[in-house]
Amino acid sequence: MTRFKPWTVTQLYREMQEDLSACNDSFERCNVKAICGKEIREFAESLDRKLTPGELAIAQSFGYKGN
Repeated sequence: MTRFKPWTVTQLYREMQEDLSACNDSFERCNVKAICGKEIREFAESLDRKLTPGELAIAQSFGYKGN
């Protein structure tokens, strides 16, 4: 399956959910949440546009402080 580079926070979150479903134990799930959460935060901070309310809620759940 070819994956394209995501351009929204929602797409990153959806991909994280797919990755979580492939995990075998809680250790793997914890690592996926940590790594993907960091990617989501960094992606949200790098955007030039204002986040949508849904994107803001997702990003804040991973520690995004926002503007």
